[in-house]
Amino acid sequence: MVIYEHVKGTISVPCYNDAGDYAGYTNDIHFTENDIIKDSCSITSRACDDTTFSLGGVRPAELSIKLKLEGDGINAYNLYGAKIILYSCYAEHPTESDWVLRGVFWVTSVSRVRTMYTIRASDALVWLNSNSISSGDGKTEDDESIISKKLRDKLEGYEQQGGGGFFSLPDIVADIVTWTDDILQNTIGERPLEYHHIGGIPNENPQGAYANGYTLMRKDDTSNPEGESKNTRYSPLDYVSYLAQCACGFAAVCNDFAHTAEGTLYTQFAIFPFGYAPEGDASWNPIQIKNEQIALDGSDVAAYKLYIQKIYFKTYDEVGWTHPRAYKPMLGNLEVDLSGNPFIDGRRMETVLGYGINDADHDEYVILNGVANYIFKHVTLRPFKTKCYLQFEKASEYPKLGQRISIESQKGKWVDSMITSMTWKFRGGWEFSCTGKDTRVLAQAAKRSLAFNAENAAKRHADIAAAVARKAAADAKRVGTFAKDNLYVTNNNANERLSISVFNNFMNAVASSFANAGVDFGFSYSNGSVDLPEYKE
Repeated sequence: MVIYEHVKGTISVPCYNDAGDYAGYTNDIHFTENDIIKDSCSITSRACDDTTFSLGGVRPAELSIKLKLEGDGINAYNLYGAKIILYSCYAEHPTESDWVLRGVFWVTSVSRVRTMYTIRASDALVWLNSNSISSGDGKTEDDESIISKKLRDKLEGYEQQGGGGFFSLPDIVADIVTWTDDILQNTIGERPLEYHHIGGIPNENPQGAYANGYTLMRKDDTSNPEGESKNTRYSPLDYVSYLAQCACGFAAVCNDFAHTAEGTLYTQFAIFPFGYAPEGDASWNPIQIKNEQIALDGSDVAAYKLYIQKIYFKTYDEVGWTHPRAYKPMLGNLEVDLSGNPFIDGRRMETVLGYGINDADHDEYVILNGVANYIFKHVTLRPFKTKCYLQFEKASEYPKLGQRISIESQKGKWVDSMITSMTWKFRGGWEFSCTGKDTRVLAQAAKRSLAFNAENAAKRHADIAAAVARKAAADAKRVGTFAKDNLYVTNNNANERLSISVFNNFMNAVASSFANAGVDFGFSYSNGSVDLPEYKE
């Protein structure tokens, strides 16, 4: 099997005037695969950590590339913040229609050896965590970030208007992106963030006991009914992450939604639930990897599945809400904790004003129930890692995070799972994996034993240190007592001549006491006829 693959791209380097201000234009550098050092180009994306399944991931895809670059104004400093637009295609002799957008990235790390540059860059999601938005000059009164203040004003508008304050999940995310873009345009001169709403995400508009939709949570402060808890530390990334939890998924940039406006190429991100597969969309059908497409010894697939046994959260007042299901022996039993989510962590504003005693009055459980029902029915997690060689013709065919995948682990034997991490390497194939390691009884016991041993070792070291400290204190006390007892004798003999042997015995006794306390008390003296022999350190 022969796979033809090509890459090209553009690096837009910001230009500055002599005063050091942005000049309003960029120096565009075009590169091809001939400028890439040893095919060193890859894109890595993750929806959650490599070892633990979780909801709410907002992890920018990362581009890694080594390029040979030459030209005026090109150096490691000027490349920081540059924008990279990358294309690739599978064709022996590419035409313009063959090229597929692989992403728009911003340079976050550069190292240089002569004209060879090692570059790392992240897609637009990285801007959601900009410090200028969540801290520094992005603060307002009471140390609250601009985005947090705007969100509270939106969601708590009922205070000024006499009602409302409930919105759908996509509506909140769209506003967060708009506000963040406004700040970025004043900071970096660009509006890189765009949000694309995909229909059918879980908990899009939850049906609560008092109202429909989402609002920001606050604590029920009985001592100060007008008081509110400020979400001062939250950045736009935090809010998008918490809403992605409610939608049973994660945020990711999808190049399918890219478009060009006023000569600028924009990519968009969306919140994807794990296992999302709209009817009639062939691109979301399980991607199939045949046995002959897998690299030699390039696949490991677990015989068991990760089993999500319980989804739960704890509110600010330590009240816990849980949606469990039966325990499955010999499976990887997992628990998903949604505690700390400001959209379900406290009481809804309406329930703060009229808090009921029945379970049906707790609107937070409606969201938890929606998450549990979706995850239990739509998410299949079988740990695996596979390196394979595939080719695609258009963006909609490219693999996506959260997509279902079917692997022919042996001839005629297929197993199903889901992609939670993927890496594409130029002319090096694809690497897919599903998060998780063996979380069954043995692994749990081993982790507990390691933690238990480490804890005991720490206690033993602490006990030893305490014993040494007590001994040193006791020795120091004895030294003090000895000095006090001999002070009278010393004073009475101050005007009398002391023999060398008397002074020698005295000083040796002092030195011995200090030695027991860990102090070196060396001394020397000279024979003479002074009232006291001369002592020198």
